[in-house]
Amino acid sequence: MSFKLTDFITVSDTGNVGIGTDSIEGKLTLNHTAAELPSSGTSSNSAIQIISSLNNQLNIGLNTVSGDYGSYIQASDNNLAVPYPLFLQPNGGNIGIGTLSPTNLSSQTSLTIQGASVSRLDLLGASGAGGGVVFGTATVFTVQGNYGVPLVLDAGTTADMNFNIGGSTKLTIASGGTATFSGDIIRKGNVGNISFEGGSVTNINAQIQYDQVNDTTGQLFFKTANSGTLATRLTISSGGNVGIGKSPSTFRLDLETTSGGNGLKITRGTADFQVFQVANGASYVGTGNADTLHLITGGSSKMSIASNGVATFSNYIDTPEVRQGGEFMIGRSSNIIRVGSGDASDSLSFYAGASERLTISSGGATTLFTNIGSGLDNAQLTIKSDGSAVTTGLMFVNAANTSSFNDLAGIASYIESGNAKGNLKFWTRNSDGNNNDRTTRLTISSGGEIQVGENAALVFGTNNATDPYIQAASSGDELFFGRANGFQMAIRSDNVVDFKTGIRFINGGNTTLDAYEEGTWTALLTTTGNPFNNQSNQTGNYTRIGNLVTIQAQVLLSGATSSGTGEVIITGLPFTCSSSQAAYGSFNTGRVALSNTLGSSISVPASSNYIRFLFLVSGNNANVLDASALNGQSTPYMAVTITYEI
Repeated sequence: MSFKLTDFITVSDTGNVGIGTDSIEGKLTLNHTAAELPSSGTSSNSAIQIISSLNNQLNIGLNTVSGDYGSYIQASDNNLAVPYPLFLQPNGGNIGIGTLSPTNLSSQTSLTIQGASVSRLDLLGASGAGGGVVFGTATVFTVQGNYGVPLVLDAGTTADMNFNIGGSTKLTIASGGTATFSGDIIRKGNVGNISFEGGSVTNINAQIQYDQVNDTTGQLFFKTANSGTLATRLTISSGGNVGIGKSPSTFRLDLETTSGGNGLKITRGTADFQVFQVANGASYVGTGNADTLHLITGGSSKMSIASNGVATFSNYIDTPEVRQGGEFMIGRSSNIIRVGSGDASDSLSFYAGASERLTISSGGATTLFTNIGSGLDNAQLTIKSDGSAVTTGLMFVNAANTSSFNDLAGIASYIESGNAKGNLKFWTRNSDGNNNDRTTRLTISSGGEIQVGENAALVFGTNNATDPYIQAASSGDELFFGRANGFQMAIRSDNVVDFKTGIRFINGGNTTLDAYEEGTWTALLTTTGNPFNNQSNQTGNYTRIGNLVTIQAQVLLSGATSSGTGEVIITGLPFTCSSSQAAYGSFNTGRVALSNTLGSSISVPASSNYIRFLFLVSGNNANVLDASALNGQSTPYMAVTITYEI
C-alpha cells in the first residue's frame, strides 16, 4: 500500500519514495520532465540540484535532446556561469567504468575503463584550442596498451603531440610525423633494433641493430636490404674498430670490397683520392683524375707524384735519400752508392714482374726467388766474364780479417778447352798462412766426373755415359767407407773388400751378414761312458757364413778298438748350436757293426757342440750308435758333414 504526501510525492509501503511518479523502483525514483543540458549562465533544469550558501552547486540530470540522450553531473557556481571541479574519491580509492573490479594499485588510485570489446579514453579540447593528457604520478609516466589492442595517442590532424617530463618538453611529434628529442634515447635489453620500412610494403629496408656483448660492452650493426635481403654493411665493435663489408679486425677501419675498384674514395670538387684493390689482388693508392699525389710529413709535402708519373722530392742534396719512416735510403757516401735500410732489423727486397725476386736480410743472408722454368739454361744467377778471363766464380770473405788472406772459400768455373767446355771447382782455405793453403775440395769436370779432393781424391763418374762408378783417383789408393767413429768397409789396393761389422740384406728380413770365417777344428770320436782305447784327435774343416756353420771331418780309430761304453759321439765342434733348434746331417761309416736300420743321420743337439749318430728302426723310433758297434772292429771310421745355426 502506498500513499501520497502531495500530488507529486508518493511513499510506498516499503518506505521508497517517488517524485513525479507512482512507479517506484528504488529508494528514490524521480520522473524528470524533458530537459536539455543546462548552458553556462542559465538556470538549472537538472533532476537533482544541490546548492550551498557559498555560491556553488551540483546538478545531476538527464539530457533529453534527440540524438544526444544521456546523463550528466555538473559542478558550478549558483548560476552555472563558472564550472567548478568535480571530485571523485577525494580521499583515495580506485574508480571503475564498465567494471566492478578496477585495477588495484596498492596505495595508488587507479581509473579502470573496460568496454565490451575496445576500451578508449579520449581527451579533447575545444575546436581550435590546445589540449593535454597526463597519466601516472609525479615521478613515473606510463602509457600502455593491453589485451592485443593497439594503443592510439591522437593529437588530431594538424596539432603536434608533446611529451613533457620534468616540467619541459622532451619529445615532440609534429603533425607531419617528424619526431624531435631534447634528451637521450636509451634502449634496454640484450638486442635492440631501429628499423625502417618502405612506404607501401612491410619489408625492412634498413636497420640499426644494437647487440650486447656483456653488461658493460656492446656493438652496433648497420644493415640495408638489397632486393628484400637484409645484410650487415657496417659494424662498430665494442672497442671502436669499424668493419665495412666484414667484421671489425684489429685495425681501426677494415674495408672489404667485392669487386675491383670498389674501395675508399675521398672527393673534393673534381679531385679525388682513392685506395682500392682490383680482382687480381693488386693494391692501388692514388688519384682518380689527372691530379698530383703528395706524400706529407711534418705538415708539408716531401714528395709529389704528378699524373705523368714524375716523382719530385722537396729537398735535393749531394747525398739524396728516399726514406719511408726514416729507414729506406738511396744515396751515396764516400764514393759508395748505398741502397738499403738504416734500421738494423730491416731486410731489403727487390721485385720484378710483380713478384719478390731477391731479399737481403738484416743479417746479410741473400735469398733469390725465381720461377724461370726447368731447363739447364734457366739460370737463377748468371755470372759473366769479360771474355779474356779463364775463371769466373764466387768468393766468401771474412770482413773481420784485415790481412790479405781473408778469403775463406769459393766456387770457381774454369775453361777446360775452347770457349764451351768448363768445370766447377769448390775450394776452401785451411789456415791463415798464405795463398798456398787454398785447396780444391771438389771438382766437377765438363764430362760430369765429380772428384773430391786433390791428392788421394775420390772420383764419381760414368763409363761411356752409361755405367756410374766411384773410384779412387790413383790405382794405388785404397777406398774407405765409414762413419765418424771409423771406417766400416774398405777396398784395399789388392782389390779385397774388408767389412768391419757385417752386411745387412734388407729384402732378406732385415738380417745382417756379420761374419765370414774359414778354419779347422779338432774332432774326437769318443763315447759318453768309458773312452775307446785307441781314440785320438782328428782335424776337420769348417766354414761360417753369418750365423750358419758347415763342418766336415773324417775320424779314424787306428788298430783294434775296445773298451768303449755308452753312446758314440764326436766332440770338439768349433761353435755351439743355437738354443732354438737342433741340426741334422749325413755321414758315412766303415768297419762298424750295425744292425738292420731304416735310415741314419747325424744330429747336433740344441745348445751343444757335439755330434750324435741316429738310426731309424721303426716308425718315429730311432736308436743312437752304441760303443759296442765299434768294439772289436779294426780301424773303424766316420765321415760327417752337417750345417747348423749358432
